[in-house]
Amino acid sequence: MKPRVIRKSPFTLVEVLISFSLLAIILGILFTHFRSSSIISSKTEKVKTMSLAREHVYERLSQMFSCVESSEKFFVDESACSFYTEEVSENEKPKELYFGIKHSIDREIEFSSYILGKLFIDEENILTMELRPYKKENAHKVRIEKMLPSVKNMAFTFYKIKKEDAEDGKLTSSLKDFEILDRFVPDEKNLPYALTITLFLENEETPIEYTFFISSQIEPIAYVS
Repeated sequence: MKPRVIRKSPFTLVEVLISFSLLAIILGILFTHFRSSSIISSKTEKVKTMSLAREHVYERLSQMFSCVESSEKFFVDESACSFYTEEVSENEKPKELYFGIKHSIDREIEFSSYILGKLFIDEENILTMELRPYKKENAHKVRIEKMLPSVKNMAFTFYKIKKEDAEDGKLTSSLKDFEILDRFVPDEKNLPYALTITLFLENEETPIEYTFFISSQIEPIAYVS
C-alpha cells in the first residue's frame, strides 16, 4: 500500500497581496511612531539647550554688572567713562553697551584687574560679549563669548535715580523716583540704579527681558522693628 501524500496548497495571489498590505501598514505605523518620537526628542533637546543658554546669559551678565566700577574709580583719566551705550541719533536706539569692571582672580593675569566689556549682537545674530584688559599694553588680548543665538535686536532701559533725590540721599521707593532712559551717555558720571536688557529673538513673538542691579547703586536692606 502506497503512503498517502498530502499536498499543501500554495498561497494564492490574494493572500500574498493581503500579507504585503498588512506588512506595509505595520511598517508605516512604526515609521510614523519613530519619526514622531525623533522630532519630539529633537524639539525637547532644542528647548532645553535654549533654556540653559538663556539662564547662562542672566547668570553671566549678573556676574559682570555686579563688578561695574564708576568712572572715577575705574580710570585715572576723569574724562573717560566706564558705563555707556553707543552714540546713535535720536531716532535710533543703541544696540551696544560698554562697561568697565574690576575683575576677580583669573587664570590670565591680564584679566585679573580692570577690564573693559562690550555687549552687542554680531553679524551672525548671536548675543556676544567682548572683554579686554584696560591697560593699553594688554589691549590686544581679547575674549569673545558667544552667549545666545538667533537674536535679531536688543534694547536697553536704564533706571537712574533723579538728581534731586540723589543729592538729598533720598531712598527710592517707586518708579516715580527714577528717570527711565533708553540710552546712557558717555559723559554721565553716576551709574544707573538698574538696567533692563530686552532681547528680540527670531521666530518668537515674545521678547526676553533681563533686569540687573548695577553694583555700587544697590541700596542696603534696612530692617525696621
